[in-house]
Amino acid sequence: MKNLGLICIILTILLVVCGCNNKKNSPSVSSETRCYIGYTPNVNGYCTVYSEEGHTLIYEKDSIGDYIVYYAKFDDNAGKHGHDRIKDKVVRIVVNSSLDRILSISSVCCGIFIEKDSEDRYKALCVDEHMNVNIIDNTEFSCGQKISTGANMIESEILKIISLLSIATKIVYSVNTNSSICWNNMALALESIQNIMSRDIIQYETIVNPQIQKHVLRIEETTNPLSVYHYMLVDKCKEKDCR
Repeated sequence: MKNLGLICIILTILLVVCGCNNKKNSPSVSSETRCYIGYTPNVNGYCTVYSEEGHTLIYEKDSIGDYIVYYAKFDDNAGKHGHDRIKDKVVRIVVNSSLDRILSISSVCCGIFIEKDSEDRYKALCVDEHMNVNIIDNTEFSCGQKISTGANMIESEILKIISLLSIATKIVYSVNTNSSICWNNMALALESIQNIMSRDIIQYETIVNPQIQKHVLRIEETTNPLSVYHYMLVDKCKEKDCR
């Protein structure tokens, strides 16, 4: 009987320990923290948008009021090698000051410049990784999503930008007529934006998560080289009398 009692006590202790471990490994907290996106209005001059699972977006206005946006989805499970390669995944888009039209989409290897022909028709000027320029006429894209009037000004900006990044994904897929690696990579880099399309937005005065701080810094480090390459693509289009 003493042995039976001892066995019961041991089993009870094991059940308690297992229960505690299950609570520690429970995804409920993680799920709760991942149902929104955060933003901080001013991080080194950029409005910064981010999520717990690696979505990172920073943007600023240029001298004429257009929005310059940089977006990437980090995979922290990829380790240092994955972080070093993030420069290949960052996509830069330029949006007009009204936040209703994409002007350009570019990455480290290719770019698209978009001219509006009519109310819903566009001409896309595409420069691939070999600096070949291709013109696609009469391209049709949907407009950005309607934004709730309840959102404040910055939140409305963010929602419109996220919507336009989703449209940018469709644009890249539409110009990728020859399954080019550069267009495929750009489309895949943008595709993950779909995962945060309908999330609530919460403002934070500062970024306290060290991992998110690293994400933002890595994207900031790509802004200058991406801008330089963007203007190289512009010059290439001018050489071809495309712009």
